[in-house]
Amino acid sequence: MKLNFGGVVPLSTIDWPGKASMSVFFGGCNLNCKYCQNHNIIDKENFIDISELSERIEESSDFIDAILITGGEPFLQKEALTLLAKKAKSLGLEVGIQTNGCFPDRLLELIELCCCDFVSLDIKAPFSDSKKYSDVAGVEVDVDKIKKSLNILKKFTSSNSKLKENKENKRDMGKKTKKDINKNIEDKLNLNKKTNSLNKELQSEVTTTLFPGKIGMKDVESITSNLEGLNYVLQQGKTENARKKEYRNIDEFDAEEMREIGKNVGYENISIRTKEGGKEKL
Repeated sequence: MKLNFGGVVPLSTIDWPGKASMSVFFGGCNLNCKYCQNHNIIDKENFIDISELSERIEESSDFIDAILITGGEPFLQKEALTLLAKKAKSLGLEVGIQTNGCFPDRLLELIELCCCDFVSLDIKAPFSDSKKYSDVAGVEVDVDKIKKSLNILKKFTSSNSKLKENKENKRDMGKKTKKDINKNIEDKLNLNKKTNSLNKELQSEVTTTLFPGKIGMKDVESITSNLEGLNYVLQQGKTENARKKEYRNIDEFDAEEMREIGKNVGYENISIRTKEGGKEKL
């Protein structure tokens, strides 16, 4: 099988915090984001046999914990993505995916195959402003598909599921009899048996890239209203190598401005990611 290949970073401790990972870049993307930093690998084709990359991952497996597959948009090449993910899992490696969320059904399938440990979902603008979303993405975007991807993360992310479960338990505890509680425990045990093949330890984050005058505080406030406790990372937009001139000609938020936005938005699970300091929990 051939893969449109964008490149590889053999070892990184930054791309997936807490992991020594190999970052694999898939070529091609269904979007045309104006601020894209990887347009050099998106705008051209470089096909290799997937076995070459599989061998490289195997050779590195003693020195890394995980592979992080990014792009481009990995889910454009569903078969190649699935093969690589299965290969990595067979070697005892964790698998992370960075995606724009436009292929929710493919995302769900990979999770249900137990071939995905971490998902980073990039939400570019508020769902309530589809015109702005499409403007940033450079093409018309069906935001309902990205909402569906977000809902998949809400369902499968372990910490988020536990948070919702605890809230529901506290709300309902006063209404339940002992018999109800025992029945609830039994139902959960049965559910766990049925879903025991699913990856219940999925980690996830949602990211948004910020630019002065383009994507800022009001957009972040709107996006957080949909997240329901998922980890949220505000990324410092880079302008120097942006695809479109209109983004190359604006200033960047500095680290302190990023912190101010993150702290003022009033969302608990929020971090920033900057050139100077990497990822920083607020």
